[in-house]
Amino acid sequence: MAKYSPGMILATVTKILGMFCRLDERINHTLGNENLLYRLVDIIRNDISPSARVDGILAISVLALDDENRFFLSNSSDAMDGFIQIGEIDFDVTRNAALAVFSNISKLSDTHTQLAKYPGMFDLLLKFLVSEDGESESRAAGTIRNLSSSEGVRSKIVYHERFSILSALSLLMIGKNNDTAAERSAEAIKNLSFSADSIVQEALLNYPELLRSLGIAAYSDSEHIRSCVSTALSSFSNWCYHLMSSHERFIDILVDASMVPPSYFVDGYAYKISSSFLTQAIKPENKRSMLKNSRVLHGLTQLSRSKDAGARVNSKKAIDILASNKYINLY
Repeated sequence: MAKYSPGMILATVTKILGMFCRLDERINHTLGNENLLYRLVDIIRNDISPSARVDGILAISVLALDDENRFFLSNSSDAMDGFIQIGEIDFDVTRNAALAVFSNISKLSDTHTQLAKYPGMFDLLLKFLVSEDGESESRAAGTIRNLSSSEGVRSKIVYHERFSILSALSLLMIGKNNDTAAERSAEAIKNLSFSADSIVQEALLNYPELLRSLGIAAYSDSEHIRSCVSTALSSFSNWCYHLMSSHERFIDILVDASMVPPSYFVDGYAYKISSSFLTQAIKPENKRSMLKNSRVLHGLTQLSRSKDAGARVNSKKAIDILASNKYINLY
C-alpha cells in the first residue's frame, strides 16, 4: 500500500475544500461557516505543505465575499496574522490571494476599525503600493480606498510610516502604467479629504507631494480621476486658510485645476473648482493671498465661461469679491 506524507494528504484535502468553496452551486452552503474558516486558517498558518497554503488562502479569498465571514475574519488575530504572513511570501499566487482577502474583507465598513488595529496589514499594503507589480498595486490601492471611507481609519492611513502610504497614493494617482491603481488611489485621496479632523486636514494640506500630484492629476486623461481631484480640492478648500504654510500652494493648485481644457469641464468639475475658489474668497483673511497670485483671475475667468451655470455664478461671485474694496486694510 502506498504511503503518503502528511503534507501531501493535507494538500489534497485543502485542494478539495478549495474547489468545493468555488463551486457556484455550493458556495452558499460554505458562507458563514466558522468551522471551515478555522480549519482553513490553521492550514495557511502551517508550514507542512506550501501547496495546501496556496489552496487555503484561495478558498478564504472566496469565502471573504460574505459579510458574515468578513466580520469573523477581521476579528480573528490568528487569521489576520496568517494573511499577513502569507502576503510576505515572494510568490505571486499567494501574495495576490492574500491581497484579495484584505480587499474583500475591507468592502464591509464594519470591519475597518478592527482591521486598522493590525499595523502589519498597513506595512504589507504599503509594500505592494510601491511594488511596481500591476495587480498587487491595484489590490493594495483598492483596499486603502475602502478603508479610507471610514473616519476612524483615515488618520492611521495618513500618518503611517511618516506619510509613506500617502506618498505612494500620490505617486500612483499620476502614474502612467497602471490605470486601475491610479483611479483607486485617486478615490482613496478623495476619501481622505473628507476627514472631519482638523489636524488630519492640516497634515494632508501641508504634505507637498499630495498637492503637487493633485495639480498634475487635474490634467489626467481619466475623467474619473479628474472628478476625484475636483472633489478633493473642494473638500480641502473648507479647511485651508491664509495662515497655513500650504495656503499659497493650494491656491496655485486651484488655478492649475481651473486652466484645464474646457472639454474637461464635465461631471461637475467646473462647479466644484469654482466653489473652491468662492469658499476661499468669502473668507476675508484669504483675500490678500489670493490677489497676490496673478493667475487667480485668469482661472476664474476661464471658469466663468463654462457651460455649467453654477460654475459661472460661483466664479463671477468670486471675481466680484476679489475686485471689491470690502475687505481692504485687514492687516
